[in-house]
Amino acid sequence: MASFEKVRFMLLSWIFKKESISTCLSAVFFCLLYFFSPQNACAHFNHFQPRVVHIAQEGRDIDIFVRIPLPLLLLPENWKGMSKGQDILFTTKRQEGDKWKYVVDGDAVKQNWEGFVSLIKKGHIIKGAQNEPIDFSLSAVSIFTIHERKTFSTLRTAKRAFPASSISVRGDKIDPFDAVIDIKMTVPNQSIQEGFLLQSYLGTHLNIIDSLMNIVRVYRDGQSKVHTSIGVLDIDIQPEGFNFHQSWSQLKSGVWHILIGLDHILFVVLIVLAAGSWLAVIKNATWFTIGHSITLCLGVLGYIPKGAWFIPAVELVIALTILYGALAIVFGKAKKFNFLTVFLIGLIHGFGFSFVLSDVLQEAGGLTFSNIFLFNIGIEIGQILIYLAMIPLIILSNWLFSGRNFQWQAMLGALVALMGAYWVIERSMVLISAHI
Repeated sequence: MASFEKVRFMLLSWIFKKESISTCLSAVFFCLLYFFSPQNACAHFNHFQPRVVHIAQEGRDIDIFVRIPLPLLLLPENWKGMSKGQDILFTTKRQEGDKWKYVVDGDAVKQNWEGFVSLIKKGHIIKGAQNEPIDFSLSAVSIFTIHERKTFSTLRTAKRAFPASSISVRGDKIDPFDAVIDIKMTVPNQSIQEGFLLQSYLGTHLNIIDSLMNIVRVYRDGQSKVHTSIGVLDIDIQPEGFNFHQSWSQLKSGVWHILIGLDHILFVVLIVLAAGSWLAVIKNATWFTIGHSITLCLGVLGYIPKGAWFIPAVELVIALTILYGALAIVFGKAKKFNFLTVFLIGLIHGFGFSFVLSDVLQEAGGLTFSNIFLFNIGIEIGQILIYLAMIPLIILSNWLFSGRNFQWQAMLGALVALMGAYWVIERSMVLISAHI
């Protein structure tokens, strides 16, 4: 016991040095600003163009129709941002002031078709039932702006999305960062019934990959089945029966969707800090779950405003809820952070989750109950992981600072308040730009 007290005394002596506290607070805050800079601050709930894949049998071959954001394909592995003026394959660039403007070079795509095909094939891997690599061919490619995209939610609309020519670049001034590419691939002499694996690691070096929704629809035996995941594309088409790989992928997508959202993580942390007991944590967490589940379902059913202002408005309010909760803890008003308040805030956060599912519904043409259920279960598991991670930290802090007049909860609350205030300012600018 004496040795534990000695360790505790040494830690306290270091922590209560004025310089140490200042250094720790500054380091934590600026690390947060660095890793979650403005271009990422709103990435958790923003609308984004998902990767959509349709897989169907066509005679003795398998046709695969893919739609992805063009930057996933073109940006180099050492990409450092638009301000650096790096070269991008199959584009031209010019400098406008202190910024660089990129334009897709359609002629370069047509003149170096083999190089463009090689780029696509390098980013996709197809393996057979015995895990052997399978070659595939490209029969059509279409590049266009996001605003010009045609419906791609069913096999029929996916087929119609391709023009008569094998290579199409619609428009002569396409910004690659506002563009989408449709790709038609053919796997010869292969049957879906035998099973195969489709993988794509495009964009693993980009921040967007952490929030990229994969929507894969497989057509077999006159029926279609939707598989969803987040991040890299890794779909295992089994010959028959329950597909554990896909179920696990959908569950993992829900968990990952929580863990990449710093704003949601911080709010869960605030629930723990504001509660006076673990029973209160469970109570507030339950009401938070009920709240965001209600509005999530409303979003899935389409009962949310469609205006461009709505998403940035919700994101701003989410930032305000984080700032409110943090300040309540800092000023000793944690009792106002009760289950009713948490429930109302949960309603707001639920709209954020609904944005993701709305994008999925629009691009996939609908989801099965298992898709939504497993994704939601993954969200709850992600929250539970955050709660579990807080337990040893709270136990350690209570032991370390017992008998000392040091409110470590208030210190953490102050850090969260700083981050919340930063988000409020940044997201206010986004909302203003939405031209309300």
